[in-house]
Amino acid sequence: AIVSGLGIMLCIERCSRFQNPARRTALVDNTIKLLIVVLVVVYLPLSSRLMRTYKLRSFEGQSVLEEDWRVGADMGGYYAGISIWVAIYVVGIPVLFLYALLVTARAKAMDIHMANTPDALALEKRRLTQFGILFLKYKANRWWWELIEMVRKLFYAAVLIFVAAGTIGQVWCSILVALAALLMQVFFNPFLNSIMDLTQAICLLCTMLTLMAAVVLKMEQLSPSGIDTGAVGGAMLAFQIIPAATVFLAMAAIILKALRGYLANKKLLPAAMRDEEPVLAEESKTTSTKTSTPTKEEV
Repeated sequence: AIVSGLGIMLCIERCSRFQNPARRTALVDNTIKLLIVVLVVVYLPLSSRLMRTYKLRSFEGQSVLEEDWRVGADMGGYYAGISIWVAIYVVGIPVLFLYALLVTARAKAMDIHMANTPDALALEKRRLTQFGILFLKYKANRWWWELIEMVRKLFYAAVLIFVAAGTIGQVWCSILVALAALLMQVFFNPFLNSIMDLTQAICLLCTMLTLMAAVVLKMEQLSPSGIDTGAVGGAMLAFQIIPAATVFLAMAAIILKALRGYLANKKLLPAAMRDEEPVLAEESKTTSTKTSTPTKEEV
């Protein structure tokens, strides 16, 4: 994706030399934006796939890779090659995003001598177009929160696999991560929209409760104590449904709030800007004048 994006931008720069500079600039900005979106989407599955190549298992007395039993653990060249890709993708993409955020989103990132100038405004507009997906939904002093989210998701997808699968230890590690994420979410409240903060907190809480229910089921399986496993399973199902319902309600609330603000602002506009017919506007004006002017009988 990185090589493709750089190649596209190079072709644009070469082939659009005699075209409109504004159009060429917009095309480059949108290409960078698309590249960032692709990196955000593929980062988690690609990192998980790469990290799984380090997981070993025993097969006929030898240690082999769990992803490919043909590769033994003693093949140093294989590990060296995988480590290069891990450095490029798993580590390199967050570092790239951190640099972009430091340059674009961090407070006072722009040169003070360029402040409030046309060049500064144009540069800020380009940066918002290119990297806005990484920080526009967060508060100004929480510009780094996207990196926290990437680390949290990476831990679930690529780090916990090295803990023995299906064991209580793996579940407890997941609970600790979920608890830390929930506490950070409640403490920082990073989103601009308070509804999004509440939605994220509910989702993290349901994740932690689901994992705790999994611990209860695992303990009951190891040492039966008469706990109603059906009720625990039903609670786990509810904890999975609640986040989806919360997201749906949050989206509906955001849409209704935006629609209400639009209608309120439209009432304050002149008749011509409200797309009303002049006759209707004139009639409303005449009606308001008649109601406000007292008649002779009233005097």
